[in-house]
Amino acid sequence: KGPAMNAGKIESFIAEIDPHSGAMLERHALPADLKSLSLRHMALAPDGETVAFGMQDQDRSQPRPLMGVLLIGGGLELLPLPEEDGALRSYIGSVVIDASGRYVAATSPKGGMIGLWRLADGRSLGGFKLADVCGLAADAESGAFWATSGFGDVVRLQAGDKGLAPGAHWRTDAAFDNHLLRI
Repeated sequence: KGPAMNAGKIESFIAEIDPHSGAMLERHALPADLKSLSLRHMALAPDGETVAFGMQDQDRSQPRPLMGVLLIGGGLELLPLPEEDGALRSYIGSVVIDASGRYVAATSPKGGMIGLWRLADGRSLGGFKLADVCGLAADAESGAFWATSGFGDVVRLQAGDKGLAPGAHWRTDAAFDNHLLRI
């Protein structure tokens, strides 16, 4: 592999835009020392005021936060990495907030992990290992998520303050891509 494109020169930000006029209300940029991070995925909480976002780090020379939260009208808060060193391998593939708005989960197909954070205080609650996991969707039940992998796994996970507990787990002949939607 060659060097990462634009490493150290990325200008990622989230814009709050007035839906009626299209005017930019606020521009939330990452700090200058995080120019190797690119914003990739976002999820809106049921309250309509909280946005969780996941990133990719183009420079893997040191660990940097890969998840953050924006409170509309407030600022960006970066979330800690899971304690397992290198678990997310500098890449978030999907971000989802559960039906209650209490938890945010994110997948890392490169790291083979689903990370979990509590939105109230941003605390990392660990994760669940699943090779090539990327697809992620919230269940209608509070604290419940569905995840899929490139190896055909379909897993229902229950979030709690002690992490993610697997429930149902199937393996199919399908190889799932990076997006999952509950319909």
